[in-house]
Amino acid sequence: SQPAINHPSMFPRLLVALIAVAVFLAASRAIAVEEQPRGWGSAWIVPHSTEEKVARERSDRLDKAVNAQDWATVAKVLEELERTSPKSWELQSIEAYVATLRGRYLEAATCYDRALALLPKSNRSERSKLYVDRATAQALNGSYHAARVDLEKAIALDKNNILAHNNYAWLLATCPDSSVRDGQRAVQYARGVSESLKHGSPMVL
Repeated sequence: SQPAINHPSMFPRLLVALIAVAVFLAASRAIAVEEQPRGWGSAWIVPHSTEEKVARERSDRLDKAVNAQDWATVAKVLEELERTSPKSWELQSIEAYVATLRGRYLEAATCYDRALALLPKSNRSERSKLYVDRATAQALNGSYHAARVDLEKAIALDKNNILAHNNYAWLLATCPDSSVRDGQRAVQYARGVSESLKHGSPMVL
């Protein structure tokens, strides 16, 4: 049976966005898992081979299964991807997203560990995104100090990662652990994000 998801008080609005983004990214990265080693530059638009068509259909199945919370079908699709590209960081990130959606936060963090181990260190932008995602799983699991460290790593890797700055502000402002909270620093980061977005996003703290 599916475990009950007990979200801590932090990230109240962010979690809604996380689920929507996770569904989209899980489906999109399902194609990326198979596209990367084959160089399918246009698979997103029109499949040009049987392999590309299969990848697109697999992505669609994953998208629908995640939306329907059909975890048995999700597991089957992930098994297929595992056979195709067992050492893909995208695949590990998909598994992490799914684990997060299911409330399996330790499992999600472990999958993000594997994704980071597989992703080249030169790819700073993607590594920054993975640290943001792992921080969310860590925070949802109550590992607030680890979440803070991950967000600081994400910001250090990519100072233009607005989501990293915003999540960092949320964590510092709303964390149940007083040793992690830092109101003054939270305001500083939230103000920076808001100014970057010209004060037009309701997601900003």
